[in-house]
Amino acid sequence: MRTVFSTLTLLLLVTPLMAEIYRSVDEHGNVTFSDRPGESGASQPVQIEDINSFRSPEIRRFERARTPARSGGEQVVMYSASWCGVCDRARNHFEENGIPYSEYDIEESEQALREFREIGGKGVPVLLYGDRRMDGFSESDFDRTYENL
Repeated sequence: MRTVFSTLTLLLLVTPLMAEIYRSVDEHGNVTFSDRPGESGASQPVQIEDINSFRSPEIRRFERARTPARSGGEQVVMYSASWCGVCDRARNHFEENGIPYSEYDIEESEQALREFREIGGKGVPVLLYGDRRMDGFSESDFDRTYENL
């Protein structure tokens, strides 16, 4: 009996989380959102994409290398921003491991921002090395692909 009661209680708590959201526009162009369809029937359900989801850094082939190879390794190019903690981790990793890199702050340099936009950057850091591109940073993923250049 206790299990049945617990299950029913849980279902009652979860049900509001599954509610639809409706968008309505009145005759004056005012937009309202509600958990119930509008009375006029002109409401439309709102589709909400996943939010607050974690995506691991993606490594993919990149069309061109911005910088030539240097002794023992490929020059890494990092587009960054001063407030970016992930950029700090990448920078520290490069310095601790003797990995040659050039850093371009997209908030300090118009040229860096222009290049960042040209390559379709959406967040920092963006790393370019050889024919690889990494959006974000993971030490293990970076090391694995950097060593195999």
